[in-house]
Amino acid sequence: MPQVSVIIPCHNAASFIAQAVKSLCFQSLQDWELIVVDDGSSDGSAAVVESLAGSEPRIRLFALGHNRGVCFARNAGARLATSPYLLFLDADDILLPEMLERTIFYLNEHPKVGAVYTRHAYIARDGAFLGVEPGNWPWARYVPTARWLRKVPSEEPATAFESLFLVGAMIPSITVMRAWCYGRAGGWDESFGQGCEDTDLFLRLASSCQIHHFPEVLVHYRVHPGQASKRDDFQHQYQRLTDKFSDLAAAGLVSADLVNRAMWFRSRRFVPFRALLDARRELRKGQLLHCTRSLVHAFRTYSPRQATQTEHSTASATAEG
Repeated sequence: MPQVSVIIPCHNAASFIAQAVKSLCFQSLQDWELIVVDDGSSDGSAAVVESLAGSEPRIRLFALGHNRGVCFARNAGARLATSPYLLFLDADDILLPEMLERTIFYLNEHPKVGAVYTRHAYIARDGAFLGVEPGNWPWARYVPTARWLRKVPSEEPATAFESLFLVGAMIPSITVMRAWCYGRAGGWDESFGQGCEDTDLFLRLASSCQIHHFPEVLVHYRVHPGQASKRDDFQHQYQRLTDKFSDLAAAGLVSADLVNRAMWFRSRRFVPFRALLDARRELRKGQLLHCTRSLVHAFRTYSPRQATQTEHSTASATAEG
């Protein structure tokens, strides 16, 4: 049995899929299996994978026949996996050579941790290096303090549910998780649609196991016009995420206190924090009216108190208004 199953959902990624697969072949840890799920591609992606699999028995291609969506493809790949660890690698991203070795060693050394995620750097469509993710929001982690919030330093690995609820931090290609934790979380929600679907899974993981951050750049994340993460309906999907976790909490499927505190933190601490940052930027530009509005919004939404069991919906409505 291999140590890790890498699952690549692939839809019309013929331009990139070979680089993703080859980055796995160059890993310092070679005890892996690769499952590529071709999600109804029409650009020859499957043929590219078949040509690579011809000389590499650890590569398996599973074709869906028609497009079923990335969550369906990821779940289909996970059902074929045989390893104790899972990595859902996007077809346009690239693993650096020590990614699997470093993350799996970390998980082996920390048996109570259910998933670990790394830092990443950006590359362009043609592979040109664009720089390391800057370490501020959405990649920075924030947690509440008694009266405000703090940015979690890189030397603190634990990543709180509240941090993940802000959306950002984790993406599939940089995350290695235990297969049993993934199974207990219920896998990818195929009814949710794309946009925040990864945060949905990561929050369900975080509700029942520890999530840690490994502060080394071990993945190259490709930025290009056609990538699925460039969506214009983020607010709609984030509202769906919020509604879903409200429903899960009401049904007792996740901790109501955990969800309540996360919503409160976002509405009453993080939203005013972002408004103050906006005000500072607008002041520097001489946009005094906008600066004043941002300051008013910050003071209207801030609260020094902790959340009660019934206030988060009101707080969310106020913060988004």
